[in-house]
Amino acid sequence: MDAEGLAEYMYERRAIPYTLDELFKDVCKWIYLDNDRDFFDVILACSCDRRIKGEPLWVYGISASGGTKSTMANILRDREAFDIYMLDTLTEHTLVSGKLRKTKDGLEPVVGLLPQIDGKVLVIKDFTWILGYNSDKRREIFGQLRTIYDGYVDAGYGTMGKKLQIEARIGLIAFVTPHIDDFTTLEALLGTRFLRIRHRTEGFEREIEQKASGNFGKEDQIMLQISWLATFFVRNLDFSKPVNISDEWMQRISQLAHYIALMRTQVQGEWWKGELQAIVSEPQTEIPTRLVKQLIKLSKLLMLIRGKSEFTEAEWNTLVRVAEDTIMPYTRSKILKLILKHNYEVPSTRAIAQELKVSWKHVKATLLLMEGCYILQFAEENNTDKFELTDKAKTAMMMIYEPEKLQLVKST
Repeated sequence: MDAEGLAEYMYERRAIPYTLDELFKDVCKWIYLDNDRDFFDVILACSCDRRIKGEPLWVYGISASGGTKSTMANILRDREAFDIYMLDTLTEHTLVSGKLRKTKDGLEPVVGLLPQIDGKVLVIKDFTWILGYNSDKRREIFGQLRTIYDGYVDAGYGTMGKKLQIEARIGLIAFVTPHIDDFTTLEALLGTRFLRIRHRTEGFEREIEQKASGNFGKEDQIMLQISWLATFFVRNLDFSKPVNISDEWMQRISQLAHYIALMRTQVQGEWWKGELQAIVSEPQTEIPTRLVKQLIKLSKLLMLIRGKSEFTEAEWNTLVRVAEDTIMPYTRSKILKLILKHNYEVPSTRAIAQELKVSWKHVKATLLLMEGCYILQFAEENNTDKFELTDKAKTAMMMIYEPEKLQLVKST
């Protein structure tokens, strides 16, 4: 479809409701997302974050190098329609500068870009670049983001006579490779504000490659077409439409937030030559007040873009998917799903390593850290290779995946 054909297509649809299903089908003509509707829906929902009230949605859109990160960012290229402020990457001086500049009246602070982004969704096309900075620079950026999430910044700099005060409420979508998983401890210590959604590419690499090859030489035109379609869809959404989440679903969303908080609990370990020697800190499990609000906000946006007025099982399944992707490190999430597959039994270390296609040492260290977080416990005395879920972890997992079975167990 060329530009003229697309214009005609849009004109014909001017009085016809254009649904999310139709948009997804049209996007999949050029981009292989067929196996991962949730990834598309969640990113699109988060791009509309500032359209309704509530806790800001910050999400990592995680995809392998050569995946769909740039493509998804380009879908949102109509900044006005999506209330988007797009950056390729950022430094510690991008959002809040702290630098001074000379004026005719003397020196004044360079505020940074944050005031311009107020009320918009910041889209960072390549957050992976930030992960390559030195540790001090990286820590400062993560620390700034932690503060910015709360809606205001009170920054003091030695170069300024008074502190810098900025108020700004922003959404954030950061596209990044799985390299972000290497910074789990840093994020946990600073208090992560991000949900995560991972593009499922494993087993579909050939289809993704073939679709990309077929677009060769037409990339710019295709991105323009997709952006037009997405813009047309979003501009016809009614964000004032009331949506309802029943009390029962609200309770389950709260349980899901507690599940995420428990399962991404972190501890610090003492390492020697890449092997875990001991756990040297007590586990710190977050109180999931922020998580509950984020999940409710995401639920409402999903209902709005999907054209629904009531929360359904489909939205719940998407939230569970986000929860699984948000549990970090991701190896832990995959181990938990493997435990679920084995009816809450923890397979042997070597069986997990074989199933996940990762090293035995990596799996063993992950299991020991989970034991340090009281997610797992040793199943047998003096046997550090046999684990089982703690009662608390098993109950939390059953609440999410099999609440009916849990109720049956309690009744007996």
